Amino acid sequence: MPRAKQRTPELRDRLLEVAIATLSEEGIARFTTRRVAERAGTSVPAVYELFDDKAGLVRAMFFEGFRLLGSELAKVPVTEDALGDLERLVPVFRLFCRAYPRLAQVMFSRPFADFEPGPEELAAGASVR
Repeated sequence: MPRAKQRTPELRDRLLEVAIATLSEEGIARFTTRRVAERAGTSVPAVYELFDDKAGLVRAMFFEGFRLLGSELAKVPVTEDALGDLERLVPVFRLFCRAYPRLAQVMFSRPFADFEPGPEELAAGASVR
């Protein structure tokens, strides 16, 4: 009897975590769904079932990047001093980009030819702080 497929939200979260780590550690040129699946201990079909294709996985990393950035920026209190707020936000943004340089590439440039942000992705970026 074939083993039951385990396409759970936990596996999706794990694949996303591994995808970001793979991107960070191995770079854009070596980033493949096969490599992510291998490092996560699952199959390539599992990646495709959960994310549709490589672009879907990149899209999920894009959203996760903005979620992480938003979480960091939200720690900076908003005051009546807009310039002061900006002066406090910029270092947080720089630290994020230094901590996640390749994820920042996905968020702010187009390193993957098969992923082009659409209106939903652009709205996610615009909604951060």
